[in-house]
Amino acid sequence: MKRLEDPRPELRVDRIVEVLFLAIYALLGARLILALVAAPPDGALARLITAVTDPLYAFFSPILPGFTGDGRYTLALPILLAILLYAVIHGLARTMLRRLGRRRAYS
Repeated sequence: MKRLEDPRPELRVDRIVEVLFLAIYALLGARLILALVAAPPDGALARLITAVTDPLYAFFSPILPGFTGDGRYTLALPILLAILLYAVIHGLARTMLRRLGRRRAYS
């Protein structure tokens, strides 16, 4: 059986970008949930999520403070800001790939 090749390589790049941003959203969302439920930071899952998301999150943490209510629950505004700005970057990347695909189609 012959494998069907994708006639447009930019679709492959588009899929890679989508998976990359999906992973970013999932990891930052997991970190947000851990912050909302006040998960202990010394737990294995919390350490793993923190270690993986620190490079994605470090830029945003000094911009906005997180709010702690009732001494336990935290509304992590920097994580929300990071998710929002990654969504903007994701949209710009999708638009750029779409335009490059159209330009290539006309060539």
